[in-house]
Amino acid sequence: MPELTEEDLEKMSPEQIAELQKQNCIFCHIIEGRIPAKKVYEDDKCLAILDINPASKGHMLLVPKEHHVVLQMLEEETIRHLGRITKMLSKTAIRSLGAEGTNIYVASGAIAGQKAPHAMIHIIPRNEHDRIACFELPEKSIPDSDLKKMQQIFAKVLGTKIEPVAEKIIETKSEPQQTRQISIPNFSSQKKYITSEKAKRFHVEKCPFAEKITGKSRIYLTEEEARRTRDPCSCTGMISKKGRKKQLEKINIDELEEMFE
Repeated sequence: MPELTEEDLEKMSPEQIAELQKQNCIFCHIIEGRIPAKKVYEDDKCLAILDINPASKGHMLLVPKEHHVVLQMLEEETIRHLGRITKMLSKTAIRSLGAEGTNIYVASGAIAGQKAPHAMIHIIPRNEHDRIACFELPEKSIPDSDLKKMQQIFAKVLGTKIEPVAEKIIETKSEPQQTRQISIPNFSSQKKYITSEKAKRFHVEKCPFAEKITGKSRIYLTEEEARRTRDPCSCTGMISKKGRKKQLEKINIDELEEMFE
């Protein structure tokens, strides 16, 4: 095919440009079966494959079969369908791989990190200490006046009615009132699990095994300390490393869609 010039592109209709993009799109070639990929799910509207350069094990790419560069160009029904499949794939990653969570990620436009000219949704399984830091977003300060301006811009475009908020009038007294400070506990750092030096598992307070650990032999751990050093007892509701492995072995990939409907 001869190389196209800018003049040739200017003469092309939007349909012709879209067809040209499709012909050069690697994901369209994967969908058509012309390029091999590790497929994990497929239906008449979309295809999910494993990323060959994953951010974590089980990183999936969900792509619509109809070629569009960004998600905003898709039909409403297709976007709703992608949302349902994304939910299913996220549950799959958590249940079958033992992931502790997932990131659902869309890069729309080059400035947002989009690298391929085909709309897609990333489903990224997450575990503690996986060293993925790209989702640690900065928390910037912004004047309230700027927030109000942006609120008005979006409200005007989206047709949202902004209700006026009445400012509260606080009566002041000559004598300052005493205030009581309330400390909010950090539950992630609480030492709420029980074990002993010789024990291989950790337990919650009401577990019968925990009740047998008494006196100086009783050790209290935070969740992070507990997960790092021992396996969980079934009383915690957590899955041990061996349990995750057995669960993964039992999963039949052909039954995943039916499992999460």
